[in-house]
Amino acid sequence: MTTNFLLLLALLFPSILSLSSQHHCETEADCAGNFITCLDNRCVCDEDEERRLESIGFSASAPSSSSSCRGVALVGDHCDNVTHICTANATCSPTTRECTCNPGFETYIHAKECKRVYGSKCDAKWELCNPEKFLTCDTPEVGEKGKCACSHADLAWDSVQDACVPPIGGQCDLKVWMGIKLGCGAGAECIYNIGDGHFGMCECLPGYYSEVAGEEEDAHQCYPIFGRVCKEDEICGGGDYTCHVESGTCQCKEGHVYQNESTTSGCRIAVGQPCQGNNNSCVSNAACTSGSSTCECLPDYVPTSGGTCLLGFGGRNCSLKNPCHTESGLICAPFSTTCSCRDGFIYDLDTGTCLGTHGTDCVVPFTSVDIPSALTLPCVPHATCHVLHHVCLCEHKFAISRDSGLCHHTVGTPCQTGSGDECLPDLGMTCTENSTCSCYPGAGTIYDESQGACLLKVGQPCNLSAGKKCIKRAFCGTRDLCQCYHGYAETPLGDCLASHGLFCNTGSEEDDYDDEEIYISCNNYAGLECIDKKCACPRGSFWEENAQKCDNSSRPDFIRSDATISSHLMSHDLDDLDLNAGDDDLVTTPASYSHPFQNQVYFAGGVIIILVIILLLASLLIWYLVRKCRNKSDQQKDQKAMQKLKTFNEEKFA
Repeated sequence: MTTNFLLLLALLFPSILSLSSQHHCETEADCAGNFITCLDNRCVCDEDEERRLESIGFSASAPSSSSSCRGVALVGDHCDNVTHICTANATCSPTTRECTCNPGFETYIHAKECKRVYGSKCDAKWELCNPEKFLTCDTPEVGEKGKCACSHADLAWDSVQDACVPPIGGQCDLKVWMGIKLGCGAGAECIYNIGDGHFGMCECLPGYYSEVAGEEEDAHQCYPIFGRVCKEDEICGGGDYTCHVESGTCQCKEGHVYQNESTTSGCRIAVGQPCQGNNNSCVSNAACTSGSSTCECLPDYVPTSGGTCLLGFGGRNCSLKNPCHTESGLICAPFSTTCSCRDGFIYDLDTGTCLGTHGTDCVVPFTSVDIPSALTLPCVPHATCHVLHHVCLCEHKFAISRDSGLCHHTVGTPCQTGSGDECLPDLGMTCTENSTCSCYPGAGTIYDESQGACLLKVGQPCNLSAGKKCIKRAFCGTRDLCQCYHGYAETPLGDCLASHGLFCNTGSEEDDYDDEEIYISCNNYAGLECIDKKCACPRGSFWEENAQKCDNSSRPDFIRSDATISSHLMSHDLDDLDLNAGDDDLVTTPASYSHPFQNQVYFAGGVIIILVIILLLASLLIWYLVRKCRNKSDQQKDQKAMQKLKTFNEEKFA
């Protein structure tokens, strides 16, 4: 009967017997899947004290062969949603691959689980509130929805401490017990006075007060005495506080500074003020010196105008709670926790402040310009704050160093090595024996005023990647030699100036051009001048294309025969005129030819043409008048002939 029943089950439900046989094991190899072990001849999930496991399949104690056990990762643990999934109410972060609590939940640190936060909806049976914050679900009935609230009636929620706290004078914990410690509210601390040292009593910190007679919530917090409304000193509690008449609030006494910090909250003795050997009475980062009995800043700290001490230049371990000396322009450098100047500023050891280099924002003294990124800090030596642009600019005859950002003397100005007024070595300058800045001798460079640096002359080897740049209006050619741009000519000094016919300007106020083209001068070595914004030869000279210069000689070598005759006619040198000159003695004039007597020849030719035209017009007029007179005479003769013929006919037929 039993055998027949088993056969029937095998026929109807073959998977059941198969599953039963799959759960049976003799060794670990008989169990398939991740984190599955053979225990008592059964395949079960491996239970690890440091890692909880669950199965994908029927149950944790009897996984199928196609199932596997996945590790349940706690908050902060590694997860991948394949072999390790996150605990309840947590999600695997795609960026960090760590489990983080979902919105409305927070980490229960002791168990590394996610519990509901204060004020969130909860279920008294299934969803627990964070016990570390002394929260519980306020719904007494199982299955009903409630909210996470403080677990005891005498506790109150403190948003500053982010936890439920006892009232001032109430019992608190001095030690952590099972991952939980009941602390005090804002402005209070747990003071030992009960039992064996495990419990204490909440009392206000020095410089704080509580108002137990007010609202119930006020009994759980302490408030700063500084700024408390008062009418007399007794309200302020005496000591370092006094009731300020004008403001009607509690303020620090003269020579004291208020600091709202965890360990030094209250009125403290300012830097430079007398003290009595108690370091706790001085402001933070200061100590009462034994010799002078005054509060002085500790090493690496500098005094501020407000009587406090902040980290100076190079001070380490800076943070929001340990800031740098902002009055000097110092900031806490990102990722280095070291006080340094912001970008564009350099620190001056002599003045103890950050100075603005060329191009950084600044504020002109005695102005009220609001520049968000600017600081009321001075510029580096030999630099001033521009009135209109509000940036630090190097003064005239000074240039900025690419290495240090300081303004140094340029070529031709006095210098003194080692005095801070040295020349610019990174710009190719040196201080000579006669205490004058000049380009390095033998370096093949020339000073470019527009660039404020010594740059390579035309024909010198250049290398842009190595910082070897050519003079302005020259470029590094294919042979790695400096050569002038097209339209510019090399001068004896090795620079490039505009050649004949090229655009130019004098840099005057009427010339409105970009900064790069403020001043384009002509090649004066070739005799060119800037005439009507073009480089041309002056009056009385012409451009010699072959020689690439202006020629002011009286007779050019390339005038045509007719021009030669006109030239001699203009000069009245008729005896030397050779009308039989051959073509070999004459050269065709180029298109750019400009002769000193050319205008006179043109003028004389024009006059001759005008005279010829006048003569022609006069001849035509005379011809017309003569023709008209002849026509009139002929008409009169015809009329007389007709009259005679008429008279003859009348007499004949009479």
